[in-house]
Amino acid sequence: SRTGVEDVDCFNEQIVVLRTPLGTLSVAGAGLNISQLSLESGRVDIEGEVEALEYSGGKKGGGLLGRLFR
Repeated sequence: SRTGVEDVDCFNEQIVVLRTPLGTLSVAGAGLNISQLSLESGRVDIEGEVEALEYSGGKKGGGLLGRLFR
């Protein structure tokens, strides 16, 4: 079974929306930057000030943040 990040749906300095096998993970904050991404290993490194995490299990593009920043 595959684990980790499958894709990055969108990103900017305020939000990073990641697709995982179990749903969508949204990272909100300030000055966010993806410093490293490896979809082969399912790893992403995000730098910046993280203010909130939102997980939407099993819903593709789910959650308010995912809908706002598509």
